[in-house]
Formats: sequence, structure tokens, C-alpha cells
Amino acid sequence: MAAIEFGGKWGYVNRVDELVVEPRFNAARSFSEGLAAVKIVNKWGFVDKTGKLVIEPRFDNAGRFNEGLGDVVVGGKWGYLNRAGILVFLDSSKCADVPP
Repeated sequence: MAAIEFGGKWGYVNRVDELVVEPRFNAARSFSEGLAAVKIVNKWGFVDKTGKLVIEPRFDNAGRFNEGLGDVVVGGKWGYLNRAGILVFLDSSKCADVPP
């Protein structure tokens, strides 16, 4: 699936450009391991391929899942959470540069 922007909101289309998840997010990242980071207002969470919010938006930034862990930013610190949304590691040092 691919993220698409329509009317200032983001959603997802499948391989034949059929709309699968209605554009309703402020930003959206690519899927990895069945989940994608999405921004709702000013916080990031994760959706599954049906568009269901599976990890509530509570992060300052979010990236991709890899080997069962997703990278997120909380209070300017990078960390990792599991697929249940539980932080399993939070770096004690501040991020030098937090990407948008």
C-alpha cells in the first residue's frame, strides 16, 4: 500500500490505486511489518492495513517497525515500542535532530 495525499489529508491506496484507507490523517508514513505511522493533529500513532488505529497517537514523531519494534520520539528522546504500543527502550540522551 502507498500513502496518498488528497485535500490536505493522507490515506492509503492499494497496488491498483484503489482507495483502501480514507484520507483523514495529517501525515502518513509507509507500512512496515503491517503497521504505518500516522499523524493526527500533532501526535503520531500507528494504523493497520485496514486503517484501524492500533497504537494511539501519543508520540512526538514515529518511524517504521523493524524486527517487531517501532521507533518513536517521546519528549525529544528516541525510543522503541513493541506492537502492543509499550515502550521497551527510551534513550536517555536527547535527539540531536528530530526529523519532521
